[in-house]
Amino acid sequence: MSVLVYHTLNNRLHFPIFSGGYLGVDLFFVLSGFLITTILLEEWGRSGTVSLRMFYLRRVLRLAPAYVSLLLVVLGLELLLLRAGPRFEQETRQTFQAIPATLFYVSNWVRTFEIFPLRSLSITWSLAIEEQFYLLWPVSLLWGLRRGWSPKRLLAVTLSLMAASMALRFGLHLNGQPWDRSYYGTDARVGELLAGCALGIIATSGWLPPASRWLRLSTQTGMLLVGVLVLVSPNPGIAGMWMHAAYPLLAILVAGGVISLLVDTGSLMAAVMRMAWLRWIGRISYGLYLWHSVLLYFVSLIWLGDTTLSVIVGMGMTMVVVIGSYYLIERPALKLKSRLRRSASISSPVPVGGGSD
Repeated sequence: MSVLVYHTLNNRLHFPIFSGGYLGVDLFFVLSGFLITTILLEEWGRSGTVSLRMFYLRRVLRLAPAYVSLLLVVLGLELLLLRAGPRFEQETRQTFQAIPATLFYVSNWVRTFEIFPLRSLSITWSLAIEEQFYLLWPVSLLWGLRRGWSPKRLLAVTLSLMAASMALRFGLHLNGQPWDRSYYGTDARVGELLAGCALGIIATSGWLPPASRWLRLSTQTGMLLVGVLVLVSPNPGIAGMWMHAAYPLLAILVAGGVISLLVDTGSLMAAVMRMAWLRWIGRISYGLYLWHSVLLYFVSLIWLGDTTLSVIVGMGMTMVVVIGSYYLIERPALKLKSRLRRSASISSPVPVGGGSD
């Protein structure tokens, strides 16, 4: 939600508030790494192996229906603009370049090296990083598990890779590289995903701390700091070293919040996360992230410009499209995904322990 607010208030209306809303992407990365690692390790614990074929099939069913639908809509709108005359000629030409880069999940590298503008599809850079991570992490994790790596060794390697990614980000900045290189590059951003992976290893290994007053207090303080970061962090293009310091801090704070949710189910934060309306927002959050920027872009480009009215109309259209996409496109695919997961659990019920160092 912070990304939506950032794109509407800061990018469209240029209000000097909520300037760090883009940090919501980092929260997304940490949670994604945690969830994927937990799923993989739980499957390994049940069956002694991980079906990469089923893993990637479930990923396709979760991500592809809405993603491909978005690209088809963008293609259709650009074809209409092409018929409107020379005014939109450059717009359509650049978007036709962006669609293949988006489809094959390399749009972050297009932005990293400023190869061409992504136009309405600029939002897809973070999804590209996540998909590239999905290609490498499950294979790497399974490789370690099959060689008998203990959870301690897995955690040590994961934390080392996380530290290397974060160090690379600082190194790129100190070497005078453009901010785009460290902001959009997969190698410089994978640290937040690996922070979530480390948390997944900790959670599935039984190393979570017990619920305590200290944990609750520290979590509340951490979440307050997250809120402050979101409110006051400068735009990444001018943030300089601040941006590179904020990412590791945010990853640690978010990981702490996830730990608290897992072990302290009676906390206020856990109660808030169980609210029905918030859980519903969570279910449609992927569609919200995909569609809001695209629809705001076209409403502004074709019709109303960067005005308050364009934001109201664009977000109204977004909610209609997202709800339709979820119930008509995503939900049927999610039901099939759930059936695949259940069948995998039933077919491999025997637990097999991992190896040791």
